[in-house]
Amino acid sequence: MKLPQIALASCLFLASACATVPITGRRQLSLVSDTEMNTMAATEYQKVLASSQVVNSGNEAAMVKRVGQRIQQAVEMYFRQQNAQAQLEGYAWEFNLLNDKQENAWCMPGARWQCTPVFCPLLRMKPAWPW
Repeated sequence: MKLPQIALASCLFLASACATVPITGRRQLSLVSDTEMNTMAATEYQKVLASSQVVNSGNEAAMVKRVGQRIQQAVEMYFRQQNAQAQLEGYAWEFNLLNDKQENAWCMPGARWQCTPVFCPLLRMKPAWPW
């Protein structure tokens, strides 16, 4: 008798934890709020920056920031057109070049972007990218 009640309670919990993804409209299980996720990401991002060598000058650093700003402008414009600017609340747009030999680029929740110099040649492929 208890098993059906537990199953029903579990289903109700999972259904209440579902959220809609802003751009695609698909449903996803969301057990952590956006605010909490952004706070955790900001903490981890500061740890990454503290343990990495951030490149602040030079052509590649400028290019990463320029590409990042264009991505930011495009995202903000899209959300404005969709009348969904509230979805971007709490975003702290940052674009950094990390001195690392790995080919890597990534973004954390809250719009904190990083890439490495090895990845930069891909950013220069103007025909393939809108920047």
